[in-house]
Amino acid sequence: MLRIDTLVVDGLRIDSAQQVNQAFWPPFLKAAGGIYAVGEVLNGDPNVFCPYQQYMSGMLNYPAYFWITQAFESTSGSISTLANGINWMQATCADTTLLGSFIENHDNPRFPSYTSDYSLAKSAIGFTMLADGIPIIYQGQEQHFSGGVVPNDREALWTSGYSKTATLYTYIKQINAIRKWAVTKDSSYLTYKAKPVYSDAQTIVMRKGSTGTQVISLFTNRGSSGSASLSLPSSATSFTGRQSVIELLTCKTYLTDLSGNLAVSIKNGLPLIFYPSASLAGSGLCGYSARKYTFPLQ
Repeated sequence: MLRIDTLVVDGLRIDSAQQVNQAFWPPFLKAAGGIYAVGEVLNGDPNVFCPYQQYMSGMLNYPAYFWITQAFESTSGSISTLANGINWMQATCADTTLLGSFIENHDNPRFPSYTSDYSLAKSAIGFTMLADGIPIIYQGQEQHFSGGVVPNDREALWTSGYSKTATLYTYIKQINAIRKWAVTKDSSYLTYKAKPVYSDAQTIVMRKGSTGTQVISLFTNRGSSGSASLSLPSSATSFTGRQSVIELLTCKTYLTDLSGNLAVSIKNGLPLIFYPSASLAGSGLCGYSARKYTFPLQ
C-alpha cells in the first residue's frame, strides 16, 4: 500500500465527491496528512456547491464552468450571468481561490464542440486561467480538440502530433507566463479575489492583483468577426493619470488619460490583458529582459 507521506504529491483529485457521505471526507483527508484536495461536485448552484468547502478545501468549479461556457460558446451568450455568477460565488463560497478553474474535462463536451471560433475559445480559456483558483487544462484542449459527449471527448492526444505551434498551445503558454509573472511580482495575487469591474452585453473585464501589479483582463463574446472600442474607467482598473500600461498579448503600449481612463480597441473578438509597464522589468514579457537569478556557491 502506498503511503501519502512517502510521496511528493501536490494534491488529490477526488472523483464523485458529491456521491459520498460528506462526513467521510474530513477524517479521510486528515489521514492523508491534511493534503489539499479538489473534489468533483457536479452542481451549478452555488448554494448547493459551496457548502462542500466545509468538508474539503477545494472543488472543481462547476458553477463557473457552466457560466463561462454559456457566455462564450456563441456571440449571444450571457455576459451578465457570468459577471453576476462570479459575485455570487465569492459571496457564498468560503474561499474561491481554492477551487479548480476549468472549461474542459473527460466528463463534459469539449468547448470547441459548441463553436469552432478561436476567438471565443481564447476568451473562455483566458478567463479560466486568470480567474480565482487553480487553472486546469485538459489534454487536447491546447490542440483545439472538439469531441462532444463521452467517449468523444477522450480523444487520443497523439493524433495531434503534440504540436507546440498550435494556436491554442502558444496562447495557453503565453497566458501561463503572464500568470506566473503576476504570482512572482505580487505576493497577494493568488489570494486576491478576481472581480468583474466592468461589463456590458458582450464584454467582461476582470481585475486581479494589488494596485501597481494588477492584471486587468478583458474578454468578449463578439467572436472573430467582432470589433469595438470602449473606455475603461480608472475606478475599474485603478490605473492612474498618464500611466503607461502594456497589453501583454500583443505587446502594444497604451497610455491612460489625465484621469486614468484607458481607451481600448477590441479587434477580431480577441482578449486583452493589461499590466503596468513599470512592473514588467525582469519578467521576460514583451521584450523586457527576464530576471536572472544567482545562487551562492556551496
